[in-house]
Amino acid sequence: MHVLEPQAAIPSIQTMRQVVASSVSEQRFQVILLGTFAAIAVVLACLGIYGVLAFTISRRTSDIGRANGSRSPAGHDSDFNTCGGNGQFW
Repeated sequence: MHVLEPQAAIPSIQTMRQVVASSVSEQRFQVILLGTFAAIAVVLACLGIYGVLAFTISRRTSDIGRANGSRSPAGHDSDFNTCGGNGQFW
């Protein structure tokens, strides 16, 4: 440029790496922001699933406790004698 027109003013001199970096900086910021929100959404979804499972299991655990309390006396548990009363499962 200086050879063709020695009096011309050059506004800024940058390497090609700097030109590319400045041209994609906005897109890079948007992708990083979107990725951050996506990661937060995944974490919140996992926490929600964990909460629902924990709630369901805690409800069912109390149901199991009630079912155990309403069984027949020890030694007469008919739920475990499924094969003719001999106490073997197989």
